[in-house]
Order: sequence, then structure tokens, then C-alpha cells
Amino acid sequence: MVDITTEEGYAWLQANLMADEVNLFTSSKILKKDRNTDIFALIQQGANITKGGLYKWFSKFVETDV
Repeated sequence: MVDITTEEGYAWLQANLMADEVNLFTSSKILKKDRNTDIFALIQQGANITKGGLYKWFSKFVETDV
């Protein structure tokens, strides 16, 4: 498994994105009425707040309905 939240893992993914051992999956999460509470719960579970760079990079390779 590669941790793409690290500089090394992200570099590995960029170099190996089209390799057979790489699988990309998408998902979505509908936030409830209290968006901030939902976001806080995600952070408590290990989520990170970012500027969206990784999301933007992936959006070039993955089709989403969002």
C-alpha cells in the first residue's frame, strides 16, 4: 500500500499511475444539516483539510458525477 499523503507516496503515484497494480476508486459523502459537525467528525477519524491540489490532480484521471 502507498500513502499518497506523503511526498514520496504522491511521487510514486504520479510515476506509476497507469501501472496495473494501481486501482482508483471514487466515492462521495452527503453531509447532513450541520456541515461543520460532519467535517469535524471526519477530521477526528483522520481526514485532513487541504487546498484541493490532490483532488484537482485526480480529477484529470477519474470521471465523477459530482
